[in-house]
Amino acid sequence: MVLMRSPGPRLGVYAQAFAEWKIPCSSQENEDFFSAMEIAVAYAFLQVLDNPRQDIPLITVLRSPVFGFTPDRLALIRGQHTTGDFYDALASSEDEDCVRFCAELSALRTRAKDMSVHRLLWHLYNTFNLLGVFGAMANGAQRRENLIALYEHAKSFEA
Repeated sequence: MVLMRSPGPRLGVYAQAFAEWKIPCSSQENEDFFSAMEIAVAYAFLQVLDNPRQDIPLITVLRSPVFGFTPDRLALIRGQHTTGDFYDALASSEDEDCVRFCAELSALRTRAKDMSVHRLLWHLYNTFNLLGVFGAMANGAQRRENLIALYEHAKSFEA
């Protein structure tokens, strides 16, 4: 599966190359899909599981409604450990929320090694109640549908 946040003019080239090799290709030409908060959080979560040392995806996940770290809280964590990347600061914190997040992340990274992307997405949805959290927000039904569409895209790419 190839996920591209904003392929822009490259989308046609990729679609044509996939078609030549008879590889199914599906694209969401509306950039609003990947910029929707719920999709951005799910995508960032996948990035963090792959490599937690990416500051922007890590902070995206932490700031999300799923974990609810405030900007002030993130600044405090960073202020306690000013060297290295943000993951170093998070992992060195002895605060309960940081320890819990790091433990959950470690367990997920271990399990993710044996999962396909679509199964991993569904596992994230269930473990952190992503469908419920985003479904309870404004435009919740659409947010749930977006998350399910992301799962379906991942599933169809892996087929």
